[in-house]
Amino acid sequence: MCKTRLFIFLGKGGFGSVYLVNKDDIGFISAKVIDEQRFDLKEWRVGYELMKEKGGDHFLQYYSSTMYGQQAVILMEYANMDNIDMLINTGKEIPLNLIQRLFKQIIQGINVMHQNGLIHKDIKGQNILMQNPKGTDEMIVKIVDFGLVDNQDKIGKSLTIGIEGTLQYMAPEFILAYQTHIVRADAKIDMWSIGIVLYILLTKSFPFKKFDLQSIQQFMNAGILDRPYQIKDDQLWDFLKGLLTFDRTHRLSAIDALNHPFLNNAQSDAKITVSEIKSITGCCPTRLPIHITKKKRTIFGSILMVIGTVCMILL
Repeated sequence: MCKTRLFIFLGKGGFGSVYLVNKDDIGFISAKVIDEQRFDLKEWRVGYELMKEKGGDHFLQYYSSTMYGQQAVILMEYANMDNIDMLINTGKEIPLNLIQRLFKQIIQGINVMHQNGLIHKDIKGQNILMQNPKGTDEMIVKIVDFGLVDNQDKIGKSLTIGIEGTLQYMAPEFILAYQTHIVRADAKIDMWSIGIVLYILLTKSFPFKKFDLQSIQQFMNAGILDRPYQIKDDQLWDFLKGLLTFDRTHRLSAIDALNHPFLNNAQSDAKITVSEIKSITGCCPTRLPIHITKKKRTIFGSILMVIGTVCMILL
């Protein structure tokens, strides 16, 4: 019988907790544990369908989803290099060429979603993971967390959708209608969020100084995006302005962004290497089992029982 070992708690989001699990016959996988009343099959279905699409390598592989008692467990591929907030948190300047390649991959993934009529609604650094496939020196972007995804019946057309997501990454059309809870919007809300991620990566700050709703609404109403001193490259600035355009009708779509000169070039198609990421963050891919204390094993005992049982049944 294959052993299933819980190694570490990876994090907690709005919809569940994620654990790193090692199964002898597969290796490291992630197990997302969600209370029954908060479980929605949509996340698993979206992830499973996206990974089969052309360009699906920018999404984690989903193995299974099942109920066990009062908890749901989603088993999926483990992204072994954390998320891109790790690059932001170093405080270091990121080379321009790396930014091109990184955002080419991010937008390629988002374009797959948009071409399939899916709007993510919660793009942020924590939901853009990095993975190093075993036996390579390559780093691949993985987009995750489909709990808020909305379906767009007519691609490119606006629809009435609920205002959800992370406040600081929300597009103007969400922020300015926040109290109404619903608004007419389209897939370009994701492009604004990508623009915020890029802005933070470049400047280590948001384009607004305060993070409360009123302050962000004032920024949106003013409709002015000043060029940060950190951005020296004119092509990069034009690209960022295209993403952070206040009027969504003039904002770059995913296809527009991929065709922008900043991304539509041979340099942006080159692979990203683990060595490059390590030179900035000092971090390597997780390969070997991580030691956890006896106390943590006791705390995680019930979770391990659930995950272990599901692994044995479904894998």
